[in-house]
Amino acid sequence: MNKIQNYVYEQGTRCPTHHLIDDQVKEAFVSAFNHMYANRSWMAEDYGLVLAALTDTAELDRKAEVIIEMPSGNPEAKPRMLF
Repeated sequence: MNKIQNYVYEQGTRCPTHHLIDDQVKEAFVSAFNHMYANRSWMAEDYGLVLAALTDTAELDRKAEVIIEMPSGNPEAKPRMLF
């Protein structure tokens, strides 16, 4: 312990800093989880929206078409990057 901590404990006073006991943390977690689980219908709806947004590649495909120019006339030729 450092000097300040030693002084606090030597005086017989408790540290004024708030602290949590493991049981309080567990109780708060279970309470929050139960609250969220009771209202789980929104999770399924929001999950679908998030999944759709994350897997929608239309914008990326559009950008790729602008960046990559396929050479005309020769389908075997490799694409050129336009930078």
